Amino acid sequence: MSTTAHVDAKPRRHPCPWPGCTALAKASQWGCRLHWFTLPIRTRQAIHATRVPHQASHGHVSRSHVRVLGEAQAWIEQHLKEAANAR
Repeated sequence: MSTTAHVDAKPRRHPCPWPGCTALAKASQWGCRLHWFTLPIRTRQAIHATRVPHQASHGHVSRSHVRVLGEAQAWIEQHLKEAANAR
């Protein structure tokens, strides 16, 4: 492997975790910009506070980060239900 492999490699991307979103987010981001800013500020802060850089690529994600991500998904589900009921 060359010493410039990290420069030559394409940045890793993953799907935005928001249900139905097809946008790709950078590996260092939770999701797409639209949905990131839809999350409550406290949720975004908790995601940042528990995230360890490069944790997923090293095969280890902290329990606290997994918990916060689960809380974010639960909030999203509730948010979508409330939005559907408001129609």
